[in-house]
Amino acid sequence: MPYQLLDIITYDAAVKDLSVEVAKAKATKAELLLPICKLNDGKLMFQELVKQRWEPMIINPGGPATYEHDFIKRWASTASSSCPWCVGRSQAADDQDPREISHAKFTSDQFDLDAGFTFEAMLIAAHARLAAKSTKPDALMEALRKVRIDNHVIIGGPIEFDAKGQNPNIQIAALENFNRKPTVVLPAASADGQLVFPPPGWNDKRRT
Repeated sequence: MPYQLLDIITYDAAVKDLSVEVAKAKATKAELLLPICKLNDGKLMFQELVKQRWEPMIINPGGPATYEHDFIKRWASTASSSCPWCVGRSQAADDQDPREISHAKFTSDQFDLDAGFTFEAMLIAAHARLAAKSTKPDALMEALRKVRIDNHVIIGGPIEFDAKGQNPNIQIAALENFNRKPTVVLPAASADGQLVFPPPGWNDKRRT
């Protein structure tokens, strides 16, 4: 990639304060911060970013935190996340968006990639069982090898498995948090919102 990596700063995941680490990162004068963090240390990190008035571009390259519901409730920002995500409708759910179904029953919960992968795991198991017409392991494994599911909830092509048992068609989405909600902004074909770039500062009114 055409950029210079200025530093890699590690810390204990059970840390209670990240003031030193953020100060060290700020001292590099980096334009881009790539935080790989969990929920609690993500909160600590953003708390220090605001406190120390450092406003780099922030892209989470695949970890949790910045798209999690408990994080967004406190830190309304357009911090970007790159991860698989749920988009579109699924005929497997009677042509209804499973996010809408979930929200109707669990209004305070977020239908995110964990829920999406759980939904698809059950969908795959059901397809294999119907195709195998059996619960015998060998029959189910053979059915799984031949699975192809075009209608599903995670962004990407059809669900199918290669020789290593991996789904090569899954894609990564770029998310930004708008109105306390992770929103797909890329790829454009699956976007629910418009990419904001460069990201606004901490006091910008676009941070809603």
